[in-house]
Amino acid sequence: KVEEDDLNSVPVRSVEEIMLEKEDVSWLRNKKYYIVNDDATAEQIFNYLDNYNGAIAYDTETTGLRINCFGKIGSDYQKTLIKYNEEHPNEQIRSDRLVGIIFCVENDVSYYFPCFNRKFKNLYEDKDSPLRKQIITNTKARYTLGTDLKYPRGDMYNYVMNTPEDEWTPDVILMERVRNILETKHIVAHNGAYEWKVDWMYEIDTNLKDDTMIMHQIMYKFRSTTSNRGESSSLKYLAKVELGIDQWELDDFFPDFKEDDTGLTRAGGKGRKKKGSKIDFSYMDYEGTRVYAPTDGDVTYQLFMKYKTDMLQNHKEQKYIYEVEMVVACAVAYMEFYGHRLDEDKILNIREQTRAKIVNLESQIRQHINYSSEKELELFNKLNETLDKVKEAENANDNILVKELMTQVTQLSIDLKKEMDESKEHPLNLASPSQVAELFYKSKEEGGLGYKFSGEKPSVAKKEIKALVQEKNEDGTPK
Repeated sequence: KVEEDDLNSVPVRSVEEIMLEKEDVSWLRNKKYYIVNDDATAEQIFNYLDNYNGAIAYDTETTGLRINCFGKIGSDYQKTLIKYNEEHPNEQIRSDRLVGIIFCVENDVSYYFPCFNRKFKNLYEDKDSPLRKQIITNTKARYTLGTDLKYPRGDMYNYVMNTPEDEWTPDVILMERVRNILETKHIVAHNGAYEWKVDWMYEIDTNLKDDTMIMHQIMYKFRSTTSNRGESSSLKYLAKVELGIDQWELDDFFPDFKEDDTGLTRAGGKGRKKKGSKIDFSYMDYEGTRVYAPTDGDVTYQLFMKYKTDMLQNHKEQKYIYEVEMVVACAVAYMEFYGHRLDEDKILNIREQTRAKIVNLESQIRQHINYSSEKELELFNKLNETLDKVKEAENANDNILVKELMTQVTQLSIDLKKEMDESKEHPLNLASPSQVAELFYKSKEEGGLGYKFSGEKPSVAKKEIKALVQEKNEDGTPK
């Protein structure tokens, strides 16, 4: 439960105040944006969407961006995090949570369904609500039968079957009510990988069919700039450029808004609030939420209608790669949700072995042009012998010997690199295009490789050496 002083400690600017400093708010005039926090009204909309077969623009609002397995409802991950935070009260780690969802199926009309807003009523908060009780009953029946669920015995099953009904949180009830919509309808999002992760906290495998961010990146990313970064694919940028909608930012509402990527929990409450803590969306007031949240769904829907039409009419050749990207987006979301498991010792060994191979290759080049000293050749041979021993130890799963040998590999790599860099008789910097060009094109009598060049000035630019790469020996092998 959030105390009153906690809420009052987070100042939120009013819509009227923000309007005074915005150049253009005319785009808001004809918008029909709604906060739906009445259970019966929400049920009417969800019933409609249950039978709707068109594209549904979808967005989520969360307390922050740390959406991962430690927030997965009913999971061992979640229990592990709760236990850790109880045992480490001064260094608690956070996992962010869902605040509300947005659905939009027509221009200029968008609905926000709150489930964790702190300053106004959320859906399914009333424990005596007949609809709340009905949804819980229906959900239990589905999990008991398991016939229409993709994961009937997963983490959500544990929550549904083992949590007393009066302890069910509004977010769980909301997501169970819209499970069928999210898993079977034509869902459109902007950066849908994020929405997929949010939904996976409830074991919902979102049927992400279209993503306006990916459409933009494939078709329009470099239409207005030649920089390597291209133009922004953010929703707010595209809303302005494509639709003339000057969307508001979170920091318009929160004057103390600051990004926080520490991963620590936000300290709330009187006397405990950390300076610079990130203010999350759940502190937004009613009117601010009504202006801010539904816009994301509306803009996503309008961009989808514009971009998908253009793709089908004018960019059919890009449709295949787009469909591949849509599949990859969900795969990436899954990996981000659970994280990448890494063997730290193996990673360190691979790094040192890669470093050794680079030094080894540089020495091979020097040997090819007779630049190597006797000491360099001695170190080169020792390094290769040790690398071979590492392979043998790895194949034998002798981790202790691998560790000992890798210490030798690291030192030999350092010594070999130093010997090459300090060569006074035959210095060679392979990172210098002018030195490499001199090496390529000087005659063999002068210590070079004697390659021919066709340009005015010797160069190792890609276009200049392309012909060299294609040259063959007499037997047809690459020269």
